[in-house]
Amino acid sequence: MAAVGGLAFAASVTGARNGFTYDDRSIIVLDPRIHHLGHLARLWTETYWRPSMGAGLYRPFTMSAFTLEWAVGRGAPWLFHAVNILLYVAVCLAVYQLATLVLPWAAAAIAGVLFAVHPVHVEAVGNVVGQSELWAAGFLLMAVVLYIRWRREILAHIPRYAGTDVIPAGYPLGGWGRSISIIALVALGCLAKEHAIVGPALIVAAELLVIDDPRPPGARWRALRPMALLMMVVVLVYVVIRAHVVGAWAGDSPNVVFEHLTPGARRWTMLGVVAEWARLLVWPARLVAEYSPPQIRLHQHFEAGLLGSVGLLVALGALLLASLRRWPAGAFALAWLAITLVLVSNLVVPTGVILAERTLFLPSVGIALFAAAVIERLAAVSWNEFAPGAGIGHRLALSAFVVVVALGVVRSATRQPVWASNAALFTQGVRDAPYSYRAHDVYAGLLFDGGDRRGGEREARIALALYPHDGVLYRDLANEYMRAGLCSPAVPLLRRAITEATVQTDAHVLLARCLLAQGDTAGARAEALRGVGVGPYGSFYHQVLLAVDSVETRRARARVREPSPSGSGGSAP
Repeated sequence: MAAVGGLAFAASVTGARNGFTYDDRSIIVLDPRIHHLGHLARLWTETYWRPSMGAGLYRPFTMSAFTLEWAVGRGAPWLFHAVNILLYVAVCLAVYQLATLVLPWAAAAIAGVLFAVHPVHVEAVGNVVGQSELWAAGFLLMAVVLYIRWRREILAHIPRYAGTDVIPAGYPLGGWGRSISIIALVALGCLAKEHAIVGPALIVAAELLVIDDPRPPGARWRALRPMALLMMVVVLVYVVIRAHVVGAWAGDSPNVVFEHLTPGARRWTMLGVVAEWARLLVWPARLVAEYSPPQIRLHQHFEAGLLGSVGLLVALGALLLASLRRWPAGAFALAWLAITLVLVSNLVVPTGVILAERTLFLPSVGIALFAAAVIERLAAVSWNEFAPGAGIGHRLALSAFVVVVALGVVRSATRQPVWASNAALFTQGVRDAPYSYRAHDVYAGLLFDGGDRRGGEREARIALALYPHDGVLYRDLANEYMRAGLCSPAVPLLRRAITEATVQTDAHVLLARCLLAQGDTAGARAEALRGVGVGPYGSFYHQVLLAVDSVETRRARARVREPSPSGSGGSAP
């Protein structure tokens, strides 16, 4: 416990001095809802993102935690990061506790240590909004740990008669209080972040692969049915409430790349991402803040380059099936990995990201358990045999493990400060992923905000060259030209922004303003009206239309004042 907690702290404490970075600013700094304790109740009836930011997602528990942290720390970022670090240590200890329930103690220690130093966790810990990942993972791990412990405690008192159908009172967990506690933990996980909805599936995996119940399946199901039905009801209520608040079952705007892909192309593209998952979960030497094309290759159809991902999935699937009876620990680890990757795979519904390291936080529990199970299986010896008197092979294995752990701590600790500020993150982003259009896009915004218009234009043009189908890129660059008083280069960019747009932006009204500045009142009026037709009518459209009317009125008056073409001596018509 001390080793796991200490390593988790060492790997994450260097982020304690980080500021508010990236989404932290929109969710925490610029959202007045979390700046007052009086808004706590309101957070449970509103979306995670403000209406101006898309009004998507539903994470009231996380938002409530942010509100309390803001009140206690008076808006200082250090407290948010301190909470993240403490939560991370707690989650790592929970992973160790889960491992002790499915593995021998030495292998469980390996699982806990590997999870604690895993560099893929840096984004979830170093970025404040990653706290949602930490809360959700912590609640789910607690739920699964308690479920396994309480099931085994009750099973220890069940008479082991062949074919018995005797069900002791309070079975399966020893009372409704225990069942409700587990269900409440799953519900809290969902309220922290949506992907915790896989909690029931993780509990089912634990029941089938970890719990040794000697009774017939029918008796087993009858004992579990009340709790299972109650959990289904609670999850369904959560889904309905979330859909009501968000206004949609999915509730998250799909990534703009997915908007330009067919469902088949989206699935082929995500099949290619499997290789990135494997790299990040097994050897995350290279970490990236923004995964986007062409760094992430888009696949319109099946290609030979996808055979490696297919082979990996087939091998893991076959291993899972082969392990169901002979290797329960390995089967449970693989099942955990598969279940937690389902929602982030973009196979069920398209999400807002193609790939993000924070979304691999919960799946990495499965990879840590699997790695430890493999080591335990291969070694087939007790921890004591790794002592100095053991064979050279065992000592080399221990040395290799120590090196891996040391590399993990160093990589995690040195990566944490990258999330200290937007300047640090966005500057590093283009180095980490030079072919990610989003990395160049956010870096361009940083340069423009800092007054470097030439550098900002260069990075924005690079982003457009790397991926020319994101309408927001054209809109943002056009807006920078307009701020510099240059409407001529802005007009074609705004027209392209409207053509490529998959979500409503203010490109129509910006184009109307440019056309008005160029004297094209008819075009400005038409563009403003088109914008009203595709989106809500706001004051900005009203202002443009008033300006158009004012210009046309002045022109009409000027024409009336003009002298008659027949000259001053002619008679008036």
